[in-house]
Amino acid sequence: DIFLVNKRQEAEEKIEMVMAAQEQRVSIQKMGESIVDEKMALIEKPSVVFEWSEHFHKGVVGLLATKAMQKYQVPAVMGALMGDKIVCSARAPKGMNLLPGFEHCSDLLVKFGGHKQAAGLELKAENAETFKEKLIQYYQENSEEKELSLKYDISASLSELNDDFKEWLKKLEPYGQGFKTPLIKMEHLFVASTKVLKEKHLKFQFKDMSGNKIDGLWFFAENIEELRKLTSQRVSILAEPSINEFMGRETLQVFVRDLKIEF
Repeated sequence: DIFLVNKRQEAEEKIEMVMAAQEQRVSIQKMGESIVDEKMALIEKPSVVFEWSEHFHKGVVGLLATKAMQKYQVPAVMGALMGDKIVCSARAPKGMNLLPGFEHCSDLLVKFGGHKQAAGLELKAENAETFKEKLIQYYQENSEEKELSLKYDISASLSELNDDFKEWLKKLEPYGQGFKTPLIKMEHLFVASTKVLKEKHLKFQFKDMSGNKIDGLWFFAENIEELRKLTSQRVSILAEPSINEFMGRETLQVFVRDLKIEF
């Protein structure tokens, strides 16, 4: 509609409406992400994520599922509680298939459908806990090997992950199925420090020869005792950029997906 109007003032008014709606969506999504993160902090190592809430808007559950899937690298189902029913969106990492798990739990679902890595479903609210237990049991008993090879989108240096990049990353939101967060390859980084978080996650600080630094998080990292000893090692990583908001301040960080010691 913006491109069809003839008057500049009318176009500016429509742009303001779009930007206001975008800001509201971002606020709703961030509140949902906080709720999910608080609940996930209590779980040792998930095989699947299923959370629902009256605070999850139907329009953002797909984005919440994508974010949880990317962060925890397991299938994620997010549901909007709407009266006596829960309307859900689901996402799975590359190489995994959502549909067999939903078929296994179909007696508890009103309906479901979709594709291997993106699906939707609906269930009665009274069946949510039973569905969650049955879905977790299914994935614990039928663990799938994710695709081992990762294909990155771009190569970048730490100096290129600057404030301009951060603003570019924000403007491209929301990310989701068909438009995923870019996977970046970064080489010749030094591990400045490592820290184990809640006995199951790992926080790195990476730096380059010019003194540029960035924090990296690896959730549910395997071989965590070996990885924590990488201080001063030179490494290459594959990582997804993310913006961390804390006390009104935004900083760029990365979610580590793979790491290789260079020497």
